[in-house]
Amino acid sequence: MLQSIERLVAVMGNRPADFVRGFEPARDGGPLRDFVHRWTRGVDVIALLWVMRQMMDRSGSLEGFFLEGDAGGEDVRDALDSFSRRALALDLVTAYGRLPARPGVGYFFPGLQPAAGASG
Repeated sequence: MLQSIERLVAVMGNRPADFVRGFEPARDGGPLRDFVHRWTRGVDVIALLWVMRQMMDRSGSLEGFFLEGDAGGEDVRDALDSFSRRALALDLVTAYGRLPARPGVGYFFPGLQPAAGASG
């Protein structure tokens, strides 16, 4: 795992927030295309960085994006679920080219609430 993190940090440089704020998948994703860590592929990392860029563009920061879905309840369960749903509703096509049936970036944003009508 440390090797994977080191590789990502090497691509992003010593100012990762600046890297994400200016990230363009076509221009900046090349060094990550052959990235593999367990089930996560380079295109999934590229999609994650692209989602993070969109969050920052819309809300100023990842925290700001999170807080937009926080109703101030007793816990953050609903806010986390909202964060994941809204993240995966952002543009993924720019990163993937064609949206896969199950985009791997979804592993970074797991749903917490059962789907409507689903039984436990």
